[in-house]
Amino acid sequence: MIQYAKQRRGLSLIEADARALPFAAGSYETVIFATGVVDFLDDEELIRTLLSEAKRVQSPTGKTFVAFYKISAASEQFSSRLGLLRDNILYCREAMELYRLKTLPNLRWIAKKADVGPVRALALALHCWIFLTFKEKVVAFNTQKIYRGRERTDGLMTANPERLPFRKEVELRNLFGRLGTSILSLETLGSCYLVQI
Repeated sequence: MIQYAKQRRGLSLIEADARALPFAAGSYETVIFATGVVDFLDDEELIRTLLSEAKRVQSPTGKTFVAFYKISAASEQFSSRLGLLRDNILYCREAMELYRLKTLPNLRWIAKKADVGPVRALALALHCWIFLTFKEKVVAFNTQKIYRGRERTDGLMTANPERLPFRKEVELRNLFGRLGTSILSLETLGSCYLVQI
């Protein structure tokens, strides 16, 4: 990825451990944690360490932003209905079954998880698909292609974490409260929550 960025975009990137960045204190005006860095961590001490290190390299007048992945309301409702999202935990490995199965087995799986008949399972699936964001549809389509293009998908399944934290605005505020970190602003954007600390 680093070579690609340099060759294709002319960017010079540095690979480093976010717990101990190789930069002097106050080196940067802006520090950004993109989605996929902090949002999928459930180890709050590790999160505290990452945020502390970001604050160390941030200049006194600088800003630090932390992005948290956000799913659409349709995806959230569907996942909750199937028991894949509960108590602020997303059960990802189990959710990946949706991508492994062909249409009829997929509908049977949905019916079983939601404890409904096949017609209701179809209605749930269609409702979710209609109201997914365009980006979510593209990701779903590409993920299905990856899974369905392979004979054996066990390795892909086990590569997924069994579960990930799921944080919406209230839980984000709770998280930063537990970390003792003040939130300067929290914005809800199309595909993420953006927290300035």
